[in-house]
Amino acid sequence: SLDFDIPEAHAAYVEWAIARGIQIHGVTPAVLPGRGVGLLAKESIKKDDVLFFVPEKAMIKPEMAVLRKHKLTKLSSQAQLAAYLTLECRSQSSTYVASRPAWPTPEDFSSCMLAWSAKDELEDVLRKWAPPSVQKPLDRMLSDLKRDIESAKHLQTPDYEAFERDFLYHWMLVNTRSFHWKPQGVSQGAMIMNPALDYMN
Repeated sequence: SLDFDIPEAHAAYVEWAIARGIQIHGVTPAVLPGRGVGLLAKESIKKDDVLFFVPEKAMIKPEMAVLRKHKLTKLSSQAQLAAYLTLECRSQSSTYVASRPAWPTPEDFSSCMLAWSAKDELEDVLRKWAPPSVQKPLDRMLSDLKRDIESAKHLQTPDYEAFERDFLYHWMLVNTRSFHWKPQGVSQGAMIMNPALDYMN
C-alpha cells in the first residue's frame, strides 16, 4: 500500500469534512512537492466514478440572516461569501474553526500569486509589470476588489487596516477555491466553498 504524506491539519480537515457528511472515494489529499497540498488517487479511477459527494448541509455558504443583519445583501456573490467568512472567522467558536489551519495562509497567497490591493500605488506597479495579455483581466479584478471593499467597509473595526487585510484574505480565498451553486427552484445562485473538494483547485 502507498503511504500518503498528509499534514495533521489537513487530516483533521478531511475528518471534519466527513463528519459534515462529505463522501470521498478513491482519492486523498497529499503533499505534492513544490505544489502544496492536492489530491492523489489511492486506486484506479474509472470513467463515471464518483469521487466526491457534498450534501448541501456541508457546504460553506453565506447565511442570508447574517448578510441581512450586516447590510451585505447587495454585494457581489464572491464578496458576500468573503464578508461572511470575515465576520465568521472573528469567532473562535465558529463552525469553520477546524478548517482554518488547512486553508492557504496570507503568506501562501503572497508567495505564489499577486496579493492584490486597492491601493493606487500598487496598481501602478502591477500595471507596469503585467504583460499586455493580462491587463484587462487585471483591471477587472482590481475594479471588482475596489467595489467589494467599498461595499463591505461598514464592517470595519476601529483598525481599518486589519479589516482590509482580513477581508482581502477571505476575498482571495473565495476567488481561488469557491464554486458556483444554484439549487433547483432558486432564481439566483451563490458562491460556496466545498470542504475537501477544494483540494481539486
